Amino acid sequence: MQKAYLKVFWYDTFFCMDSLSQIVLGASVAVIATKAKKHRRLILWAAFFATLPDLDIFFPAINDLEHALLHRTWTHSWVIQSLLAPLAAVLVYKIDKTLSYLRWWFVIWLLWVTHSALDVCTVYGTHLFWPLGGGPLFLGSVFIVDPLYTLPFLLTMVLAFFAKQKNAYRWATLG
Repeated sequence: MQKAYLKVFWYDTFFCMDSLSQIVLGASVAVIATKAKKHRRLILWAAFFATLPDLDIFFPAINDLEHALLHRTWTHSWVIQSLLAPLAAVLVYKIDKTLSYLRWWFVIWLLWVTHSALDVCTVYGTHLFWPLGGGPLFLGSVFIVDPLYTLPFLLTMVLAFFAKQKNAYRWATLG
């Protein structure tokens, strides 16, 4: 079991868009989309939801082929994300009323959609329209781990996190 997990971890560490890129993109998108007054809390929620689609790596697969076929299917599907976003928004809204329910719904949906869109930019792509059909869509325009893409986002989001509320939006837009 441990050997299989290490294989999956290695595969996903080197063959999918890294989680840090997804987290900082998501945080930036959330701050820009909402201009929330409590931006630090929003950034933390966004970091969680932006990386959530990649947690499919922890679902057990019978073998490497099954893992390769199922990874980035339903968790990255715009169809499934559109169905699950309102449910996730209900849960978050019960915990945190920083945003209205509808804004949480929109932000969570936007985080998941941008996550999948970024994965499309890699050479491995993703199944955006699963289960409706078609194979993975990919562009190959962004490296799997791309410091030139991630570092500007990371720097501006760290600055946005520690900035005053009125400056957080400005920093987020620079990423």
